[in-house]
Amino acid sequence: MDLGSRRPLPLLPGDPEHRRHRAGEGDAVVATTNLSTTGSTGLFFAESGEAVLLDTEALSKGEIVERFRRELDPQAGVLAPIGSHAVLAADGLARVLDEDGEPSGAEAACIDPEGTIATRVGVVIGCADGALLATADGDDVTLEAIAYPDGAERATSFANREGRPTAAALAGDRGIWLLDTRERSWTLLPAPAPLVQVTAVDDDAEHVLALAADGRVLVLDGSGAQLAATEPLVDASQPGVALIADQQRAYLAAPAEQRLVEIDFADGARIARTFETPTEPAFTALTGR
Repeated sequence: MDLGSRRPLPLLPGDPEHRRHRAGEGDAVVATTNLSTTGSTGLFFAESGEAVLLDTEALSKGEIVERFRRELDPQAGVLAPIGSHAVLAADGLARVLDEDGEPSGAEAACIDPEGTIATRVGVVIGCADGALLATADGDDVTLEAIAYPDGAERATSFANREGRPTAAALAGDRGIWLLDTRERSWTLLPAPAPLVQVTAVDDDAEHVLALAADGRVLVLDGSGAQLAATEPLVDASQPGVALIADQQRAYLAAPAEQRLVEIDFADGARIARTFETPTEPAFTALTGR
C-alpha cells in the first residue's frame, strides 16, 4: 500500500452556515465520547462519503453545529472523536485530524473499518485484521494496532458498561470477543447459545451479558461459562432491541412488546422491574449512574 500517493482530505468549501445545515446521504455511523455535554460527536455517511464532526455541547442544547466536514468517495468509514481531535478511518487508512479537520501526522492502516467505542483507555475502531486503539496525551494522539489471533472472525460492533476498559463483541457465530484495551489483548469466549448482542460489564466478577436469539438474557463469567439466564423476554429479531448495563443492573428494551425490563444480573438474572411503555422504546440510553 503506497500511503504517500493518497490524495489529501478535502475540507468542504463554503461558508459555515452552509456546512452546518447540509445533510449527508444514507445512514450515519455515529461515534461519541463518554461525555454528554462537551467534546465532539463524529458522523460518517457511507453513501456520500462525508465525515462530519459535531459540537456535542451544542447538540445537548438541541443545536447542530459542525466543527468540520470532510468529503471522500462513497465507502464505509468511521469518524471517532478523541479529546480535541478525531480519528478518520477510510480509504484503508486511519488518520488523526486536529480540531480544524487537518491531518496531524499520526496514521495507521485500517482496512474495512466497522464498529467503534470509547473506553476508559481510549477510542477503539474495528478493522479487518483487528482493532485500532487511539489514546490521547494532551494534544498528542497515538494509534496502536491490536491484531486478532490467526484465523479469527472479526468483530463489527462493540459494547460495554460505559467507560470501562474492556469491551465485548460477537465473534460471528463462534463466540464472544473481549477486548481489553489496557492489556491490548483479545480473548475469545465460547458462545453458550446463538447470540445477537453482547456487552461487557467489566466488574469485579467479570460479568458478560448476552442476548440470545431466542430472547433470553444470559449472564456469563469471564471464561464464558453461563451463570444464569432469564426466560425469553423479547423478539430478538426486531429492530431497536437493546441490552445495556450499569454496575448493578441490565436493561432490555423491547420495542415490539412496548416494555423495558430491568434485570439484576448478579442475583440469578432476577427480573427486578418491568416498565410498560405507551409507545415503542425504539431508542434507549442509560443516564444517571
